[in-house]
Amino acid sequence: LFQIHPNYVQLNPAYRGYAERSARIDEVLREWKANDKFVTLGGWREERYEVRAQFNTPPLLEMDRSAT
Repeated sequence: LFQIHPNYVQLNPAYRGYAERSARIDEVLREWKANDKFVTLGGWREERYEVRAQFNTPPLLEMDRSAT
């Protein structure tokens, strides 16, 4: 899902569309939630939040607000 570089982390460009990126991040976040990886995911509410590079750009993906 992510590519790790020495100075930054980026979304894997193999996941090209909004729906595909959203589905993949949802899988990862649900796994982390099930394994209690992050306290904030305990507040999971099925409330979707769109993630954008900048306010005025199209959304890259959506994920549960508890992960933001």
